[in-house]
Amino acid sequence: MLERRLNLIGYVRVGDSLVSGIEQLNAIKDYCRIHKHRCLAVYTDSVQPAFGLTRAMDSLKKADGLIAYDASRLVKSVSDSYRELRPLVESRFMHGHKKLITIADGFENVTAAGQENLMNTLNEWHNREEMPSPTYDPSEHEIYFVNQTP
Repeated sequence: MLERRLNLIGYVRVGDSLVSGIEQLNAIKDYCRIHKHRCLAVYTDSVQPAFGLTRAMDSLKKADGLIAYDASRLVKSVSDSYRELRPLVESRFMHGHKKLITIADGFENVTAAGQENLMNTLNEWHNREEMPSPTYDPSEHEIYFVNQTP
């Protein structure tokens, strides 16, 4: 469990999951409230990671870390996790001194156990069959500013 109050950037990706954008946003807000973290902003994408994820990653300069509903939100498909997510996690979060929290997966990179859990899951995903990608339906990328009082 994280002990220090963190300033986090949220990321929501919708369109290819059974979990709606509102449900993901509520999970992020609830997690931050329960753990007394501050969510500075939440960036969104539709169907696949794009401009919203880029903006979220750029915003990490002024935050302690990134929070998402689950790790699969950060990649186009589960089969991409090893190729795309693992280098991102290793360079930006494990060696870059930024926190990564994925609520549904229970991932965090603060502890050695959390890092091991994350890397084991990425390796497991790498061994799965590729899931079909949905067709892309362009929509606006939205930013939600979440005001939380201390």
